[in-house]
Amino acid sequence: MAAAVALTGCLPNKDKGPAVISVTPETLAFDQNQGEKTVTVVSNYQWVARTDADWIVVTPAEGGATDGTVVTISVTPNNATNRTEVVNFYGNNSLLCWSMVEVSQEGPEGEEGVAKPLTVAEFIEKADTKTAYQLTGRISNIANGSFYGFDLTDETGTISIAFPENFQDYVAELATGGTVTVEGNYQWYEQKKAHQMANGKITAYTAPEQEDPSKVQAVSIAEFIQKADPMTTYRLTGTITSSVNSQYCSFDMKDATGSITVWTVNNAAEYGNVLKKGYTVTLRGKYTLYGTDKHEVIDAWIESYSEGSNARPDKITNVTVAEFLAKPESTTEWYRLTGKISGSINTKFGNFDVVDETGSVYFYGADNVSDFASKLVAGNTITVVGNRGSYGDKVEVLNGYIESVTEGTATPATPVSSIAELLGLDNKTNFEISGLQVAAITTKGYVATDGAHAVYVYEATTPSVSVGDVVSLTGTKDEYYGLPEVTGPKTTKTSTGTVSYPDPVDITANFASFSATEAVYVKYSATVEISGNYTNFVVSGVTDLKGALSSAPSFEGLNNGDQVVVYGYFNGINTSNKLLNVIAVKIENTTTSQTIEYKTASSGGGNTPGGDTPTGGSGGQIEAQSDGTSKISWSGQAAWGGIGGDVIALTAGNYSISVAKADGGTKPTVNGTSNDCRAYAKNTLTISNSAADITSISFAISAQGKKRLTDITASTGSVAIDTSNWTVTWTGSAKSVTFTVGEKATHGTEGSSKAGQFDFDYIIVKP
Repeated sequence: MAAAVALTGCLPNKDKGPAVISVTPETLAFDQNQGEKTVTVVSNYQWVARTDADWIVVTPAEGGATDGTVVTISVTPNNATNRTEVVNFYGNNSLLCWSMVEVSQEGPEGEEGVAKPLTVAEFIEKADTKTAYQLTGRISNIANGSFYGFDLTDETGTISIAFPENFQDYVAELATGGTVTVEGNYQWYEQKKAHQMANGKITAYTAPEQEDPSKVQAVSIAEFIQKADPMTTYRLTGTITSSVNSQYCSFDMKDATGSITVWTVNNAAEYGNVLKKGYTVTLRGKYTLYGTDKHEVIDAWIESYSEGSNARPDKITNVTVAEFLAKPESTTEWYRLTGKISGSINTKFGNFDVVDETGSVYFYGADNVSDFASKLVAGNTITVVGNRGSYGDKVEVLNGYIESVTEGTATPATPVSSIAELLGLDNKTNFEISGLQVAAITTKGYVATDGAHAVYVYEATTPSVSVGDVVSLTGTKDEYYGLPEVTGPKTTKTSTGTVSYPDPVDITANFASFSATEAVYVKYSATVEISGNYTNFVVSGVTDLKGALSSAPSFEGLNNGDQVVVYGYFNGINTSNKLLNVIAVKIENTTTSQTIEYKTASSGGGNTPGGDTPTGGSGGQIEAQSDGTSKISWSGQAAWGGIGGDVIALTAGNYSISVAKADGGTKPTVNGTSNDCRAYAKNTLTISNSAADITSISFAISAQGKKRLTDITASTGSVAIDTSNWTVTWTGSAKSVTFTVGEKATHGTEGSSKAGQFDFDYIIVKP
């Protein structure tokens, strides 16, 4: 129409000459309130006004020939996003003779598709779970690379930013006190009774000014707790009162004024294996409150230490297990217990059950475990000292040490012929049984069945069996979340076959009230709910309990909002987190008409835990190229083993790829959206060929990798970085080569102020 007007103008009239119409002004702008403004219409013929907007009213909407008619344009209140429409004025009833007025009105939500900036207080007050808003503030309480998130504080309050989708892109550079802008929806976190932002995305970040350690104020622990300042670094000196976690360098410490937990230490790699209980340590760090009453030091730097005597408490009370369980929690009262070692035994950290004639209690960590590791065997008699503490609903001996271990004979295994007989044993009873079949699998164990009953066998690591395998089993009958299970198992595969499942008990209608005393085969219908790292299942009409899969091998094939039917073995109810746990056998996705089956623990990625030496995911694809090279690629996280752990791995043909956290601060991963493998600063990457020497390796740098590409060094051979074609190429001759990722993005488009990354879409190799 505009082209026609430009070419022909308005059509003439034989009596009055060419039709002419004009309206001034040509634009009107309103705020979000109801209002009205005027325009002036000049026309030598009759005219009429038209608009498609129901929020605009034109008065009068038509008139005769005029030298200047005043027309009122009114708008209704706008409670949504900004809006713009036009009012067309036509002369001589002709579409070819017209003029228009553009009418715009602001809305409280701003531009459509652009998140409106709010303060934290406004965001909480709106509590809008559907609309994305923008928050800007300073960072505190940063989670690690596995758990994702941080707190954001502005002048009106503080809120948790949970699982921003691009957290991994920033985690290496985020720091307490930095300024961040995020966009996302409001969410109420029922477990912690707290407000948070969910489905968020970091859109901007500015690092804080470099901290001058010489200006950090020294305070007592009591003063540190009283200040409760998450933004300011303080210096503390105290005595370590607990065992020290060698990986994270976390521990409890005290001075003359109080006690506190040191949780995150930036230079943990330097001190984790050095510091011990009884040492005096000086550190600087920031404050956070965990839960409702646990004061912690986070973002800490160990500055110095002096060796102590690993002093033991002066006063220790001898108790039975039953007496210990009845005591109140305390970090100052010390108790001595003697009993048999039982349950799942960890000789690295000193974790096991202590059992006497009155009961059983879990002993969590000994600072002198290395002195007794070889003697931590089921059936040996042990004497331990520690405080009465807890983890969730479970009572534990904490901050403890081992006094003595007397070698003995493990309690003989009780032969049982059926799972019903096994379930009838007292807790902590050793048993042996044969002829069971693996009916379901997790990344930490499996469900064994004899056809009539089933029980979960907890191995604490990826099991070597698969669904259908027939096994013999020895272990200890135990209990978890009120449900029988087997701990400390030894499994021997004898044959394999096909599982015949019973008819599932449909618990959809009574999901909120369902309970059982053993691993019943069930099913229920639900909607998939994905939030950050967590995948849950919401049953219609149930508001205070969700479904969860116990250590599922994978969540591949599930999308937020999918309608599904979950089949599996009931695995107890987590009352703290309000979750009904099921060990999945299969999931029927009615939205996509696909069925997901879980038959092996390595069948996918998802939340499969990693380890120092994970089994390589077998989903790598290798394709021969015309030039004699081969292309290694993968279809998603499910192809890799160890996703979520310190080491991830992939196998493709004769090639194996392993990416390790090593000395870095962030665990490697495969991005769930863009599918590129991401190695972060100080991570290492090893590629091996079991059949022949490798002579060339070329990495195709991903879109994210181009932003943060860093120096890459190799254990042998030479490395060339090409930022024109965005490749990193190694040449040499070796069956295995290890690459180390640099610290700063020296070759990336975002500049060397950013932390380095080595992110690639696929690999080209040549033997």
